[in-house]
Amino acid sequence: MDKSFGSLFGPSRNNSISRSRQSLGGSLFSAGGPGRKGSILPSGPIGRKGSGRYSLSTRSNISTLQVVAKSEYNILECYGLPLPVQVSEILTFAERNAPVSINYSQNGWAWLVHGRRLLIWQYRESHSKAMAASAGIAGGDNFPTPRRALASQCRQLTLPHCDIGHKAALITVFIAEGHQMASCLAVSPAGDVRYWPSIAHDGSSIDECNILEGQEFEELVGLSSGNYLLVTTTCSLVQLQIQLQGGRQTIAARQIKPPSGFFGGIGKKFASIIIGMHSIPERENKLIRINSEKVSSHEWHITVLADKWIQRWAFSPSGSNERFLCEDAEIIRKIREFFLGKLWSTSRDPNEIELWTLDMQPTDRGVLILAAACNMQRTGPQVHYALLTFVYEGDGMVLKESVMMKYKGFYSREREGECTSFKLIANRAVAYVYNDKVIYPVILDRNSGSSANSESSSPSEDVEKIEFNVQDDGILAGNSFQNTALFFSKIHGLVVVTPSDFEPSSEVFNSSVSSDVFNPNISVNDSGFIAQSIFAPATTNAGNLVLYDLDPEEISSAEKDNVSQLKAAFIYYIKRNTPASNEIINELLQTLEQKSLDSELDQTVLTIAQDLAEDIPAADPRWEVTTKHALGSSTSMQIVQQLREKNIALTQFLEFLHGSSLWDKLTATTSGDTIRPTGHLLADIAEKIVAAIALKCLHNSHSRIIDEAIDLVLKESNRSPPSPNLTNQDLFYVQVNQIHEIFKVFGELVENYVKQELTTTQIQTALVEINTITVTVLQEVTKFRELKSDLFAVRDELRRYEYVPWTASSGRYGLKDVLLHMISNTLNYGIKGSGEPEFKIKHYQHMTDLVDFVLDGRKRLLESVQDEDKRAVLLQQFESQRSDLIFPLVDAEQYELAAKLAEKYLDFQILVVICDKTNNQARLDEYIERYKEYDFSQFAISWHMRQNKQGDIFHRFKGNQAELARFLSDHPSLAWIQLVFNGELAQAADVLLALAQNEKELLNRKRVMLSLSKLCALAAEGDFSAQITEINSEVRLLDLQEQIPVDILNIYGYDTKNAKVLSPEEIVDLYIADEYSKSSETEFRKALELLDFVEDPIEVRHKIWCAAILRDNWEDYNRSAPLDTMQGMMFFRLIDLCYILDGELENFLPPVESFLSAPELGDLVESKSFQYLIKLGYEHIYDSYKKK
Repeated sequence: MDKSFGSLFGPSRNNSISRSRQSLGGSLFSAGGPGRKGSILPSGPIGRKGSGRYSLSTRSNISTLQVVAKSEYNILECYGLPLPVQVSEILTFAERNAPVSINYSQNGWAWLVHGRRLLIWQYRESHSKAMAASAGIAGGDNFPTPRRALASQCRQLTLPHCDIGHKAALITVFIAEGHQMASCLAVSPAGDVRYWPSIAHDGSSIDECNILEGQEFEELVGLSSGNYLLVTTTCSLVQLQIQLQGGRQTIAARQIKPPSGFFGGIGKKFASIIIGMHSIPERENKLIRINSEKVSSHEWHITVLADKWIQRWAFSPSGSNERFLCEDAEIIRKIREFFLGKLWSTSRDPNEIELWTLDMQPTDRGVLILAAACNMQRTGPQVHYALLTFVYEGDGMVLKESVMMKYKGFYSREREGECTSFKLIANRAVAYVYNDKVIYPVILDRNSGSSANSESSSPSEDVEKIEFNVQDDGILAGNSFQNTALFFSKIHGLVVVTPSDFEPSSEVFNSSVSSDVFNPNISVNDSGFIAQSIFAPATTNAGNLVLYDLDPEEISSAEKDNVSQLKAAFIYYIKRNTPASNEIINELLQTLEQKSLDSELDQTVLTIAQDLAEDIPAADPRWEVTTKHALGSSTSMQIVQQLREKNIALTQFLEFLHGSSLWDKLTATTSGDTIRPTGHLLADIAEKIVAAIALKCLHNSHSRIIDEAIDLVLKESNRSPPSPNLTNQDLFYVQVNQIHEIFKVFGELVENYVKQELTTTQIQTALVEINTITVTVLQEVTKFRELKSDLFAVRDELRRYEYVPWTASSGRYGLKDVLLHMISNTLNYGIKGSGEPEFKIKHYQHMTDLVDFVLDGRKRLLESVQDEDKRAVLLQQFESQRSDLIFPLVDAEQYELAAKLAEKYLDFQILVVICDKTNNQARLDEYIERYKEYDFSQFAISWHMRQNKQGDIFHRFKGNQAELARFLSDHPSLAWIQLVFNGELAQAADVLLALAQNEKELLNRKRVMLSLSKLCALAAEGDFSAQITEINSEVRLLDLQEQIPVDILNIYGYDTKNAKVLSPEEIVDLYIADEYSKSSETEFRKALELLDFVEDPIEVRHKIWCAAILRDNWEDYNRSAPLDTMQGMMFFRLIDLCYILDGELENFLPPVESFLSAPELGDLVESKSFQYLIKLGYEHIYDSYKKK
């Protein structure tokens, strides 16, 4: 069962177990120290052996305990007095731009910071005896509290102005010696100090400004009453003392500096001294954590962990002197080496590891450091977490103990903050690793004296995870006082982790939260466990079967129907009376009608098998025996044993069919809308029994959800137990033939939970549990199918029928539609509905398994189809569905899972896509070799072509030159590249010229091809002058097209940015188009230049000149000086331009007679003015030409 809090399906615990809840009110918070027997909580979430659940309440002042959440081994309870109204309002309605921080001390005081508001209240009352022993937030041996009870009262103070923003970690509330009211000391991050001698008077305070300029303060720890230590974000230490001078209280600040000797100094390393300091200044130190511990009444030890070193200091309670104990600048290297040796021992480069030190806490075992590491090159984005215990030996720290957490995060730059947000509180035996939403209890207590390389450093497994699943709830702070873990919940205030009544064994305690979210007692993914529970003969007593006590003669004589006669033959067979068995069979065969479909023998065999699967227990008094000769009935009182024995009985019946040659006489039977071999229908019955066994083996560990599903199955089918003493479970596991119905209900349950608006975690948990059950059961069915394939093999002539097992068939009796529904639920409600990496890992794996079941069924059907046309249609459907089911895994970057399916079902497109997305050349080469018989290389190259990845083809397939050349032979657009690489420039020039001449789409592409062709021709050996001339001519044609005025192209709607290739005739038409009124003799002259490229230059030339004639008005001219008019006419201007450029009139000017009768000119040829002017013009032109 899910071990997280707030789960919909909580653990089923024996609530009848009664244990005493010992009150610790008189010991935990009294003056007794931790050394007193019975004064502290038992270490760890389960306590000492034999201990019960412990209460943290005192008898007089704690409100009724409210259980916030439960898990298998821990209870999360509200602790202390109710929150004041003002505090609750701030926690509920605080704006995001005004952050809220919380802190509390073991003296019973808590405080909240919201902007400049400081709210102080008591979360616990206590006796007044130890009032004077309070020492601020660091805490001493006890929990002193003031004499006056201030339950639910709240004091509000005003903090000094600060632009950075105040935080509760820089504030402490304490009882000064000789005072009854609490005092408060607050330091702003900028270094302004404010001290209130009494929290009852906000206006009465002492201020000290800017105690350390240019530094930002991070945390305040207490040494004794009036003596405190501040640390900045860059690890500078400042001591604060509240002193009484001249009857007035003052604040004295003093910076603490490490010694500057040979081994002193922050961040200095011995190697740096010998080799020399780095020329590049090192970045500033970054504080990870500061912590204090009282080692005696005369000394406190302060531990400071930075991102480059760890320091240890000793202070006296009075603060009059301090000693620098040691500094270890190699601590990060030691942590890095631990991860290398533990997880990536083959790695030679320690810089491969991304390392984070997250938190630190001194314990009586040593200094406990929480660290995380990720090696993207070795294990991908997995983040591993470890708890490392260091002790001081000599001049440095030595790793003594290590515990690897089973929980793993997933690293990305966007989620780095989430992966590194964990903090740590610990006692001697248990560490609580937590962030704002979850707590992971981790066992620290190992065999004493173990080293980092001993068995104690093997991966420890988290007990469970404690989740805050209520929306908007979360952890604002965490502290451990005297081995007690206290957390501050945003909704519930202070909560305490206490052990539950359930006491797991050591094996259960070490179970991992990441290995199974359901139940620590069983791993449902343990195939060995399931296989043994189903098939192991040691757990099954076949002697419980009633069939061994049946009298075959009585059966044969009592009933003369076919079923009874075959049962009698079967009983004779297992009693080794083969002659009697054969005699009955021979008589039976003579009376049975033999048909190729739905024969009586087939119907009889199926009836016996179906009845056997649903026979009721023989010895269970709650059942009324209705079948006298039940072959599958068992005298066992256990459901799982009854099912196993049904499996044995059916197997013996099948062996009887084979041994008596009846199996070879079985044909086919109509099943719904399909016809299936009877042997396959018998296999379905056997597999359903196996499914029932597997489901029952999982029932105890998933009782809540399986019981709910069983109830829904019986309700939907209007079935109920025949006796009030029987349960739904009894009936369900007897009616094995309907076992498929529960899988349909599993799919419906998830949608019901979504409609009920359960929390995301509850839905995710239920979905994972349902999928786990389904996958596990179907895996066992698949194993059984493969193991018993020979037992259910049919004759060759029956193989013409399609093979569709019940797990792959559609409709109400099959699982295909159900599995597709589950895949959809997993994708929509699981993968897309959850951001939790733990859930997503399981969802991806379950989706892979479910898709595998669906595709396996489709593949088996495809292989059994004999009709080629139907096979082709089914193959197309299979390929389409295969891609649709696997691609979501590719989109989610689950490449290994997707590749596993694609390799099994030969989805080459998926394989190529994975190689492309991961840029994995080795994998692509491996696939080319593995699937050589399927022509994988040609498919892969074609895919790159379709995806416009032509540039990758030559790089990725350079090692397969033969296959590449074969492909390129049909793709000249790429073949020239290979020819250039091979130095065959002449052939490349020919291919490029041919491509250019065939290019009809893009003008720029044609120009590039021509240019490349010319370059190849120029670089090739030999005479290619003719080819170069041809290329130049093609380029000239492109130039003429590019010179077409843009206005013309716009008029006709041509794309001017991505110009298409036009034919010479089309270019001519554009140059002389009537729609372009701005045309001049220049455009017509360019049209004439195209005559060398057209097929009928005479006709086109005539067309151009006629177009020029029609541009002019031939009726309106100066009759006194017609030559003057002709000089401005398009026709004659064009003649002048052509004469200037070309010289010879005969080369461009048609004879005048061609115009006088040209039909293109229409009625103009009848015009006297036109005839006069054109004849006059020709005469004048020829006269002028002769003169020149």
